[in-house]
Amino acid sequence: MPLSTKVLPAVVDGRSDHATPAGIGADTRLRKAPAASQILMTALLGTMLGIVAGAIPVIVVLSLQRGYPMVLPRPHMAALVVLVPLFGAAAAWLLTKGTLPMTRRQTLA
Repeated sequence: MPLSTKVLPAVVDGRSDHATPAGIGADTRLRKAPAASQILMTALLGTMLGIVAGAIPVIVVLSLQRGYPMVLPRPHMAALVVLVPLFGAAAAWLLTKGTLPMTRRQTLA
């Protein structure tokens, strides 16, 4: 599943929470920063778990076969762990709307 299908419901669910700071004139960074940080943490966790889940079978298979050197592409894996979350956070920062349409809040009474 793409990352956007995991993060989008949480962003949509928190839309009413973001309307309150927008209603009192908060800066647009207050809306963009949580979206970017949420994607950053989700992508970081996903890439780290994906690398571990992918590296374990490779290590097991290569350790069972004699004569094959066990070489893990550490620079590539490090670049993957760093660049994918940063790219996702940058995309969320750029693509998240800074302002929401003003709506009337519902009261409990």
